[in-house]
Amino acid sequence: MKGFSRWLGQKKEQAAKRWLERQGIEIVAENYACRGGELDLLGWDGSTLICFEVRYRKNSTHGSAMESVTPHKLQRLMHCFQRFVQQHPRYANASLRIDVIAWDGDANTPQWLKNVTG
Repeated sequence: MKGFSRWLGQKKEQAAKRWLERQGIEIVAENYACRGGELDLLGWDGSTLICFEVRYRKNSTHGSAMESVTPHKLQRLMHCFQRFVQQHPRYANASLRIDVIAWDGDANTPQWLKNVTG
C-alpha cells in the first residue's frame, strides 16, 4: 500500500474503532497479523468475538467499499481469525463472526454489515 493510502487506511481504522466503541463494542486487538493476512480490528460484545474488516472507497469507480471484500479476502480473514482464537484460548468457546465496516466517499457514518460469512 502506498504512503497516502496506508495513512488514510489507518485513519479509517481508528475512526471505525471509535465508532464501534460508541456502539458498545470492546476492542480487544488491532492490526493482528498472521501469515497470509491481517485483521483490522477484533471486538467483543459480551458473548461474540467479532473480526472487523474496515474498508474505504473514495468513489465508486472500482465498486463500493463493501464490494471490495472478495471471497478470497474472506477466506484469508477466516484463516487469520482461527489463528487468533488458537493463540487466545479465552475465546475458545465464544461465538465468532466477521463483520465489515465500510465507508464510501465522504460519509460520516459507516455501513456495518454483520456476519458476512453467513
